[in-house]
Amino acid sequence: MFTKYKDYIIREFSSFGFNVEFEERAEVKHSKIESAFIKANTFDQMILIEVPGKMMSDLRKNNLITIKLKVDTNSPAGFSTEMKYLFSPVQYAVRMYSTPSLFAGKMHAVMFRKWKTRVKGRDWYDFAWYVSNYPRLDLRHLEERIRQSGDYTDDSPLTKELFSEMLTGCIDKLDGGSAKAEVRQCL
Repeated sequence: MFTKYKDYIIREFSSFGFNVEFEERAEVKHSKIESAFIKANTFDQMILIEVPGKMMSDLRKNNLITIKLKVDTNSPAGFSTEMKYLFSPVQYAVRMYSTPSLFAGKMHAVMFRKWKTRVKGRDWYDFAWYVSNYPRLDLRHLEERIRQSGDYTDDSPLTKELFSEMLTGCIDKLDGGSAKAEVRQCL
């Protein structure tokens, strides 16, 4: 999917003076999620955008900036969108999932991510951010997501009460120490 956009993406970054590499990555397991990475040498790019010297001293010469792109080619229905207007580096508008629909996607990950016995602490970190900043959840979109993944097969709609029970069950089973350890690896 990304292959047809590769040259455009590299050219767009180049127009702002960034020298990047583009790498499309096949998912390990069969998935409807397509992934790609944009990579650049951190040191070179930080000089280009004139990062203060103090921050520069913390960088190693060969560190990479990596941007991960992920596209769900089979996104479930029920989401809402909104327009965002950005003014830097150039003025443009983009249609994106609304924050409550994004929160629904994160809740699906928190509650049903298939990581065997491991915990993805970053999901719980993001959960805390959403609850603190944008606590409104798109319950309809969450229901569509968990039905699509096969994690909810009941004929009745997902209610706030049932969602609350399901979330409480996830929190009760959460290994907080493993979640913290996984987040620390990212810092």
